[in-house]
Amino acid sequence: MVFIICLLGSVIQGVIGFGFAMFVMAFLPLLMPLKLASAITSLYVLFIGSMMSYNLRKNIDFKMVIVPIITSFIFIPAGVYLLLICRENILTKILGGLIVLLAIFLFINGRRKINIKPSLKNGIAAGTISGIMSGMFNVGGPPLVLYYLHAAKDNLSYKASLEFTFAVNTTFVFLSHIFYGNVSGNMLELALIGFVATVSGSFLGLKVFRKLDAVILTWSVYVMMLIMGFVLLLK
Repeated sequence: MVFIICLLGSVIQGVIGFGFAMFVMAFLPLLMPLKLASAITSLYVLFIGSMMSYNLRKNIDFKMVIVPIITSFIFIPAGVYLLLICRENILTKILGGLIVLLAIFLFINGRRKINIKPSLKNGIAAGTISGIMSGMFNVGGPPLVLYYLHAAKDNLSYKASLEFTFAVNTTFVFLSHIFYGNVSGNMLELALIGFVATVSGSFLGLKVFRKLDAVILTWSVYVMMLIMGFVLLLK
């Protein structure tokens, strides 16, 4: 099940550019404790972000990403700490509500373009929200996606900068999990399974991208996120 979930998540990431963590964190907590799912997902996201950042390294806009990254660093430990001290049933409902809100937001954003200007204030806001969401659930992508879409000079810069931010932030997220003692040797088997799945899914995602309508797949993901969010809320 872990292999299948990571495979599908990486395919989605390959086709629409983001969504791996949201997809995986919607399903893994149904199979394992939320704290374990969050720590393992951070490893998967780190692997994908690092691989994509290396491939697109010439297109990274370091000037654009510096403010969100620094701000995220400040708030990631707070998110991890909240994950570890709160009761799991409460966190599950928080995660479910978060996924529902993200799905609704993506539905709205798909129908009308939300105008957010690139600025220091908006960069700090995106980094703050992303840092807390990354630390708690590894789903810090949407605030960055929204900000970079308007701040980046072109599509390649947007994609490269987003993947680089994922890689840097998730490195800090995983180190925070280690610091708080949320990483153990029992994770290695699941981590290996996930790595194999993400590599396979990344290549498969490129093939799917060439053959399928990305718009249809994107809307399907939004619907699935909405359903899984309600499942977690009712769990």
